[in-house]
Formats: sequence, C-alpha cells, structure tokens
Amino acid sequence: MCLDPRFASAHGALWLLYTVCGRPDLAEPHGKAAREHLARMPEKEQALLRLGWVSALSHWSSVPPLMAEHRDRNEVLRLAAALEARFPDDKVVLARLGDAYVSPHIDRKTDAERVLRRALGLDPGYFYAVALLQMEGIMDDGPAELVDIARRAVASHRSAANLGILAEVELAAGSRAGRRSRPRGAAPRRDPELARRLERLRTPGSACGAPRLRRRVAPPAR
Repeated sequence: MCLDPRFASAHGALWLLYTVCGRPDLAEPHGKAAREHLARMPEKEQALLRLGWVSALSHWSSVPPLMAEHRDRNEVLRLAAALEARFPDDKVVLARLGDAYVSPHIDRKTDAERVLRRALGLDPGYFYAVALLQMEGIMDDGPAELVDIARRAVASHRSAANLGILAEVELAAGSRAGRRSRPRGAAPRRDPELARRLERLRTPGSACGAPRLRRRVAPPAR
C-alpha cells in the first residue's frame, strides 16, 4: 500500500486480518477503502476478490459481510457462474470458484468437485486444487481416486506440498482399509513407508523434495 494506497486487494486482506483478530476498529478503514477502490481493479481480479471475501465470510463466522451482495447467496452464485463462463480455461479462477462453492453458506460440493476436476485437467500438479479436494471433504466417498489424483499431481509437479498431500491421502486410505479389515478392538497398523515419507517431508532439504527455507534476495541492478 506504500506503492499504491488505493490497492483494493491489500486493503481487503488487512480488513480480513484485523477482523479475524478481533480489531474491528482497525479493520473498518481498510474495508471502506477496499469497497471504494475495487472498481480500479481489472474485471477478473474484481470478481476474484469478491469471491475471496465471500469465502472468508463463510469460513470465519466472526467476519461480517464486506459488501452487501455477500449476504445474498443467489448473488454469489450468479457471480460464480459468470466467472466460470467468462474464464472456463483459467485454473486459478476455477480453483477459486471451488473454494467459494465449499463455503458453508454456499455448500455446493458437487459444483466444487466439477470445477476443481477441470482445473486439474488443465494442470494435474496444481496444488491449490488438489488441496481443496483433500481438505474440504469433497471426495470422502472416493479415497482411492483421491490417491490417484494426488499421485498424478506429484508426477506432474514434485513439490513438497504435493508430496505432503500424497502421503496424507495414502495414510488416510490405508487407515480406512485397515479399519474395515482388522478385528474389532485390534490396534491399527501404521505403514512404515508412509511414516518415513512424512518424516522426510518434515525435514528441510530432504531428498523427498521439501525445500530449505532461504531468504529471497533481489538480483543486483544492472
């Protein structure tokens, strides 16, 4: 905001941060600035910001609506449909739509799964889409298929984030299979290979792909 005091996205982020932290006195000036300057943003960014604010409103029950339209579920669905029609092959838009669809007051998991699958069709390694499928319970009835999706994500983009999701979904799928097969009262068996994989992911710089944290240094001016 030092570079652009009218940057609506930054004001919206600070509005959410201060609101969730219980400081409405600090949040309101940023909320007002976000509403006033939203029209300066390009079309797609405006719509994505609105959807992002809707998602925040739903996931954080303490967050009041930033804009009047956020109180209207039909208006949110209209905005989502317009975005999907306008940017049908944009993986970022599709994933953000998925996030909005799983918001508690929207609760359209079928639509969320549909747009997230399309996003992964465009980029099988897109972490955001894979993470939403895993975390939001969208595919609770298909753990084996979720494992396949996570494996394809790792094959496409071997990042620490994708490897972490793969380890978690494999562990969850194995636990479910174990619960079905083991006698009642028997202790669950842990897969030692999955345990080792998770431990490597927790180790910076490991061969499993978790990056060491390094400070970003700007390239020297030429």
